[in-house]
Amino acid sequence: MQRIRLLLISVLALFLTLLLTACATVHPVNNTEPEHIGLLLSPASLGKSISLQQHMTVTGGGKTHELDTVLEIDPQQLNLVGLLFGRRFMTIHYDGKTLTTWKDPHVPAQINSQSILEDIELTLWPINILHQSLPFDWHIQQYHHYRMLYQNHMLIEKIDYLKNNTVIIHNYRYQYRIKIQSVIN
Repeated sequence: MQRIRLLLISVLALFLTLLLTACATVHPVNNTEPEHIGLLLSPASLGKSISLQQHMTVTGGGKTHELDTVLEIDPQQLNLVGLLFGRRFMTIHYDGKTLTTWKDPHVPAQINSQSILEDIELTLWPINILHQSLPFDWHIQQYHHYRMLYQNHMLIEKIDYLKNNTVIIHNYRYQYRIKIQSVIN
């Protein structure tokens, strides 16, 4: 049993290292650009409660990895649990004031809960709330089936809303792609 546990921990550590490599930050040309937008929107501003089971396919750095998450948002809080092989490796909790994260000790420190929270907000929150909340040099445009996020007129991210509750996030700055397939509870 101990040997199986050690094997699972080794696989988890390897997977998370590969995931980190796939989503590794490509240093922007302008090193003064912030890593995060600074969004911290209240869960209540979403305007509804949701509960989603999600399967994610993360592609970047020439590699593709898959994981599962459970996302729940109500007016008081946002909770995200990351699962790998059915084992919890990360939890994000945001109550509108404080962002707290628990990570398995094998999860690299570079996997950032602020970036994850921002992608959730950019994908799910109403466009008018995002317009009001983005810093002055950021802009988001909503089209029929996609959103485009710009900083100083440079395309940073495109979010495609496909059929069957599927979303694809293309991050051009950091060169990754996340395909999210959701089951609405």
